[in-house]
Amino acid sequence: MRHASIVRRGVVILASLLILLRGGELEGQANRRADFEGGMRTGIGYSAVIPDVMAGVGAWHLFGSGRFGVFADAKKSFPGLEDDGDYCPPAIPSCTVPDVERDRLDPKLRDVDEYLIFNLGGVIRVGGEIAFLLGIGPVRHARFREYFDSANDPEFLITQDGSYWAPHEPASEWTAQAVVGTLIRLSNRIVLRFGYERGPGGISFGGYWTLSR
Repeated sequence: MRHASIVRRGVVILASLLILLRGGELEGQANRRADFEGGMRTGIGYSAVIPDVMAGVGAWHLFGSGRFGVFADAKKSFPGLEDDGDYCPPAIPSCTVPDVERDRLDPKLRDVDEYLIFNLGGVIRVGGEIAFLLGIGPVRHARFREYFDSANDPEFLITQDGSYWAPHEPASEWTAQAVVGTLIRLSNRIVLRFGYERGPGGISFGGYWTLSR
């Protein structure tokens, strides 16, 4: 449910942004066409990976004649579980998954993955409407497990609703990933991004506002 809510929120935000930007473009630039072959050189905007990494920013730039360029982005899972009020309650002094499962009989509810991602790579234009991305980057991965306090008396629950989170060991680790993607011209000022990121194993998407050369 948490993932579904975050995905819906991200899609609504992106759709709203595109509508607003496209409306502004229609008012001021209806008579001038810009694409990757002429006019579009730099894009800045939003970048994410469905469904685990919904907060992110990114940019790309085409050099010289616009045939080749570079891109970069940074993104993370939001909100982070370590800031949740039910993360590692004080009643559990040894709060890791191995410790909890050794010392307690609380039932397991679910596992959740969180990521911090940085990507850098190249861009190649294949026409006025499309460009391809290929890059690499470091990924910090953390996994958390949700439990439910098995106390019979509600007055002795260790959190308000009885559920709590504990980190797996290791709590986080860094790995490398590869990313591929496509930039698609939507209008004179708006470019969409779709692709795949190996670290989270999810579909990446984004929207960029472009700056003319």
